[in-house]
Amino acid sequence: MSIALKTLPWLLALPLAAAAPAADVDAIMAQFPAPGPAQANGLFDALIDAGEDTIASLCDRLVPLGATDDNAPRYALTGLARYASRPDAGRDRDVVEDALLNGLDRAKHPDIQSFLIRQLQQCGTNRSVSALRDFVAHEQLASDAILALEAIGTAKARRALAAQLSRTSGDTQLRVIAALAGDGKHRRAARAIRNRLEAGADANETVHLLSLLASVAGAGAHPDLIDAAGHEAPRVRKAALLHAAELMDARAARKWRKALDNGDLPDDAKAAVMAMLEVQV
Repeated sequence: MSIALKTLPWLLALPLAAAAPAADVDAIMAQFPAPGPAQANGLFDALIDAGEDTIASLCDRLVPLGATDDNAPRYALTGLARYASRPDAGRDRDVVEDALLNGLDRAKHPDIQSFLIRQLQQCGTNRSVSALRDFVAHEQLASDAILALEAIGTAKARRALAAQLSRTSGDTQLRVIAALAGDGKHRRAARAIRNRLEAGADANETVHLLSLLASVAGAGAHPDLIDAAGHEAPRVRKAALLHAAELMDARAARKWRKALDNGDLPDDAKAAVMAMLEVQV
């Protein structure tokens, strides 16, 4: 009998102390909440070592809020997503992200989908963009998906958001525009804003849109601001002049002087424009 065969019974008799916690999700879950960060991180490592399928099985244990007690998997997944978002996460992030995407693909209830998308806000990368993009036009999940794509912040994520401008409307489209505005100039977002202005936005929305337009169009917003300076609502005129002053340069000053000369501005805006232009002289 070979040495290997002789020692086999002894090897089989060894306790699987290191493997059992990673393989048994119930054993791991029973240890939450952990007494401290080090112990919690150890449990997260055990879940990650158990693999994507084990983590995805936690996603399958989620239920809509109020249906029954699923605090344990929610707690574990929230902490796991945060743990996987650390800068040195490496492969850990891939395992957790893929498991969350797997769970999201299987989830049917909006409350569960919302929870999983919020975890991807913490640890999502370009791997999540395609899945998240499809939720931007979803009435109940749009806000979560937009925040997740904004948090990912890559060029791919920004393109995915921009692609949804034509598929969204109302407050959802405004959220997409606002997310894009955080990255500076963006032609498609500027075009969407102008379409909303031309469609007859009320005064409150117009003030908000002018702020966004100043962000995504920069100095290119001056013609729109000149138009808004003649708006019937005083708060819109005030907002237009405020943004114009912030964006003013010599080229823009010429456009505003022309508007003054042409009588395109109301009397209460003329003095403010003249003072603004004097600063440029």
